Amino acid sequence: MTEEAPMNIQAILNIPVLETERLILKPLAEEHFAEVMVGLGDKEVRHGMLMPAYDTRERQMKWWDRFMQAHRKGEAAQWAAFQKDRNVYTGLFTVKEIDHNIHRGELGYSILKPFWGGGMASEGVKCVMEYVFKEVNLHTVIAQILPSNYASLRVVSKMGFEQEAHFHEAHFYQGEYYDLLQYYRINPAHKN
Repeated sequence: MTEEAPMNIQAILNIPVLETERLILKPLAEEHFAEVMVGLGDKEVRHGMLMPAYDTRERQMKWWDRFMQAHRKGEAAQWAAFQKDRNVYTGLFTVKEIDHNIHRGELGYSILKPFWGGGMASEGVKCVMEYVFKEVNLHTVIAQILPSNYASLRVVSKMGFEQEAHFHEAHFYQGEYYDLLQYYRINPAHKN
């Protein structure tokens, strides 16, 4: 990365509405709280990632406050995704753990069950990746995925991510340890 192209923190602090063929990705705002919590509170959706459901008001508020604080610091960007034709909430797309020193962030997404298998995750991820590479100018985006999460492994593979690590027993959930795979993608504009 050159000095002429530093990371654009303002592009994190002021994320715009993004659009794909079927989706409108709106910057996460208070008005999306109830819809987002439907997905984050869904035990089946969360279990697929081996993450606890945010199924109490206390857990929901703790999650919300944490991500709003990270956004204000320029360390997270989140979009609530809606179907264009029906304005129905479909999921959440995130780039979090943004490190200003090394210009890296971590991709995350969560799609509601009715939209599984329909390509919404790939469509949203592609759009978010284009934004964080072109506008934010991140150098690298990583994704950490369970080896058993075949759908997410297909999404990142389709988006040009490559596996860089296999962390053994690095994730703890309900009394057990699980492996994590780490994938990465370097900003195409930064490649020589």
